[in-house]
Amino acid sequence: GMEMDSAERLRITSDYELNLYGRRVAGSVGALSIRIFGVPSAHDFAISLGRTLQLVNILRDIDEDAACERVYVPLSRLAQLGLQDGPAVTLVADPRFARVCEGLAEDAHAGFAAADAALTHLDRAALKPAILMMENYRRVLARLQARGWGTRQGRLRLSTSDRLHLITRAMRPA
Repeated sequence: GMEMDSAERLRITSDYELNLYGRRVAGSVGALSIRIFGVPSAHDFAISLGRTLQLVNILRDIDEDAACERVYVPLSRLAQLGLQDGPAVTLVADPRFARVCEGLAEDAHAGFAAADAALTHLDRAALKPAILMMENYRRVLARLQARGWGTRQGRLRLSTSDRLHLITRAMRPA
């Protein structure tokens, strides 16, 4: 994953490559973290949640990544809408790019739903740090969608009240 990120120019070609990238950069962190949390049985949950969080990162950082000639949205999805590879800032400015972002957002929502379902069978108290991250990213995704994919204006950050809400939720018993 780090090797992919270190390239001068990055393009993800397919959903397979996107999944592989997400597994390498975020799934591996999740797999290590759940062992630290003492819940190695949550391996599949961690891998899946890591991929979901990475999708939100990708959607959050579109313009920042494009400025560095990086496009993590699969070219295969862009091609389905007739959008061909080119300079990153040109790709992300095209109105069709927003439709692909909505598809990735739907994938992230599905990932959050799968994580919620998996948590019904796992030790929520031990996984509280992962749950807090999940809720933080879920809120970021909701804000990104409310803002719209075609009207991005810099990197979205959560407000102080958002952060306080998340901390309050994290302090509650599982």
